[in-house]
Amino acid sequence: MNEIELFDIKYNIKKNVIKLRKPKEGEKLSIHELAKCLLCIELLENGLDFYTEVIFIGGKRADIFIPFHNEAWEIVHSEKKESILNKRKTYPVDIKVFKAEDVIKTNLRGIIS
Repeated sequence: MNEIELFDIKYNIKKNVIKLRKPKEGEKLSIHELAKCLLCIELLENGLDFYTEVIFIGGKRADIFIPFHNEAWEIVHSEKKESILNKRKTYPVDIKVFKAEDVIKTNLRGIIS
């Protein structure tokens, strides 16, 4: 199945573009958004295409979708376990979960070392 067939195409879908949530007034960019950027950079460095904030048919939204693996990557920071379990049941593809803090620590270790 072509990845586009999974998406609700009425939304703006662009390959290899990182979509960020605009911080509210007085708020800084969230740890979740930073982790999303770092994971997408890693995908680009490895030659893998991705989509961010893609909305699947049925209304479920994935942080990152990787067509090569037919897999959604979800970044968790404050989500409850039940939320992730629900996503695993209702997403049209497999889900890989990343803790935002771990993504940032791992990437910073590589940059600082």
